[in-house]
Amino acid sequence: MGSKSVSSKDSAAKETLSEDFKPYLEKLSFAEKISPYLISRYGEPNLLFFLIISFGVGIALFLIGSELQSRFIFFLGIPFLLFASIFYEARAYYLSRICKKCGREFAYLKTKKPMIADDWSQIIKIIRYYRCKYCGHEDVETKNAISAYVP
Repeated sequence: MGSKSVSSKDSAAKETLSEDFKPYLEKLSFAEKISPYLISRYGEPNLLFFLIISFGVGIALFLIGSELQSRFIFFLGIPFLLFASIFYEARAYYLSRICKKCGREFAYLKTKKPMIADDWSQIIKIIRYYRCKYCGHEDVETKNAISAYVP
């Protein structure tokens, strides 16, 4: 009977110890899923090139389609703009996950739940906490967002 209480104490201690070092996990966004693949496949400079070309072709097709009054050409610009937005989000995610201390790619892991600071205005602050999985450097990211609630 004593061995059961000792083992339950050990498992409780291990559980509390492991809770302190666990990264905060949440569902991955689309950019978090696609960015490592695109960066490893094409590289960051090529991703920027694809972004610029896709955006330019999409805008050009919109303008040409509206000038010629052709719905087909006009709507053909939509996939190019979608690709441009995917490349933009993947590149932005990649650049935000480079460690500022050691310079490694995709190094930051979320360590805590995001905090939301509200000062009773339309703009709220979202504060996210990260830690480098290689060197342990801690980083805080603050973003402003517009609140849906208007008093």
